Amino acid sequence: AARAVALQFLTSLAKDFYRLLHMDQDLQDKPIDIQVTSDGLRISLFDRARKPLFVENTAEFTEWGNFIMQSLAWMIDRHKFSVVIEGHTRKGLELKNPDYTTWELSADRANAARRSLTYYAVDPGLIARVTGFSDTRPMPYEPPESETNQRVTISLSVGNRNPKPKSDALMFIRP
Repeated sequence: AARAVALQFLTSLAKDFYRLLHMDQDLQDKPIDIQVTSDGLRISLFDRARKPLFVENTAEFTEWGNFIMQSLAWMIDRHKFSVVIEGHTRKGLELKNPDYTTWELSADRANAARRSLTYYAVDPGLIARVTGFSDTRPMPYEPPESETNQRVTISLSVGNRNPKPKSDALMFIRP
């Protein structure tokens, strides 16, 4: 029963987030996909040409990207989710600087998401991991070159919250 209530809560939260963004959750090629998982939500933020999350081939958020991050931060802060952030790129992406590869871009975008969330009030202690995967983990059933693989995925867990640090204060008992 408790698990059913938790899943219902997460499903409701996902629907509320779509409403907040004024988006239809069944829209094809949507800029955001939210999946309810066994321990929370998995939110994929797609960097699509018609609704870019980032300025082209950079880790700088667009106005839309900033709006999404601010809205997500509010939800994370309100429910104290534990956060894992992953950056991904598509295969064949050509960057201007040969020393700056899709590995750096995916990691920089994941870190930009982390910085943005903490800027908009998420406790840094709630961020569990930030990782860049380059083009090594394409979306299922999508060609590796698809723009759908240009994404930041944010996993929010309810069960793995970071505990509050314990006080270092000593307790003295009088005899």
